[in-house]
Amino acid sequence: MPGRIDEYGFVAGQDFETYDDLSSPDLASPKSRPQKTKEYRPYPLLPYDAVFSSF
Repeated sequence: MPGRIDEYGFVAGQDFETYDDLSSPDLASPKSRPQKTKEYRPYPLLPYDAVFSSF
């Protein structure tokens, strides 16, 4: 993902935000446990208020 971000010129804090999360373990495996992951969430194209104020 970081390669694509650089390739397309996206800017953290302007176009998207990142956050740490835990993956879901495979419950069928006796040695499974959650793994740390880094998630990327795009900012909406329109502000939240602009989208939902008309409803």
